[in-house]
Amino acid sequence: MFLDSDDWIEADTLEACVELCRKRNLDFTFFDATTFFDDGDRDLSACPWFDYHRASFYTQPAPGVDILHDMLDRGIYRCSVCMCVFRKDFIEREGLRFPEGILHEDELFAAEAYIKAGSIAGIPKDFYHRRMRAESVMTKPFSKRNYEGYMQTLASAEKIRLSAEEAMQKRQQSALKRLTEGWFLTLMHNGWNLPLRCRLHIAFLLLFRYPFTFHLRTFISLLIKKYYLCRLLTN
Repeated sequence: MFLDSDDWIEADTLEACVELCRKRNLDFTFFDATTFFDDGDRDLSACPWFDYHRASFYTQPAPGVDILHDMLDRGIYRCSVCMCVFRKDFIEREGLRFPEGILHEDELFAAEAYIKAGSIAGIPKDFYHRRMRAESVMTKPFSKRNYEGYMQTLASAEKIRLSAEEAMQKRQQSALKRLTEGWFLTLMHNGWNLPLRCRLHIAFLLLFRYPFTFHLRTFISLLIKKYYLCRLLTN
């Protein structure tokens, strides 16, 4: 299990997860979570991205790729590996590792885990309590470090796809493509404040490598939103 240093879990989390993994022979199990801010006065109901309640749909064991597709269909997929307990032999067998020195290092780890897991299931209990801080990665403005993290994730995903194209089933390839689209759309939506060189690089990749993610409005926003905001602030 991976636990962030400023979060906490219920006392029976590991017992329940290990028991289920052993009983149902799961590669990993996942569970629900609550999110709270240090100051306690922020309303999270208007921010669905902080909603980590999904396990009730997946109490029956199923291949990870099937559950991943269903989560993406419902819009409830969350990449945080802190809300999972993994079998060590599964991690070792599949060679799952976190890229070092980048933000969003759990994006690729979680993607590979879901795609490669033979059987997983959810426990619909709020075992995890996630703390949000004003200066955390999740709450700070999108920066060049975020951009670099997503770029490395995209490059690594492409290597996995190319190296395992024959071994991967079409459903696995489809899941990786859908996740790739999500990562690239995150870059598109949030990259408008990046330096011009980074924005032009994103635009180049969009047109020549990821054209299936093209959205005209988002593309225009990426290129000119920063310019117009600067004009408004100076007038």
